Amino acid sequence: MSRLAPFASPYWIGGIVLGAVGVVVARVVGPAASGAGQPLLKLAGELIAVAGVLLIAFGVSRRVNRRPPS
Repeated sequence: MSRLAPFASPYWIGGIVLGAVGVVVARVVGPAASGAGQPLLKLAGELIAVAGVLLIAFGVSRRVNRRPPS
């Protein structure tokens, strides 16, 4: 078994992608925007990044709390 196998779960992959998209929106797209949309885009990006971290945490908690087969 590979040492990276636990990171290949859909929760990890989705969380990493979601977090990366959020960071790009907050740090690249948000500051490049002009006008009243700039703070909204930065906030949306930060919320998307937090959602990615929460998705990873949810996946880890499911794996930790899984009951062993009887």
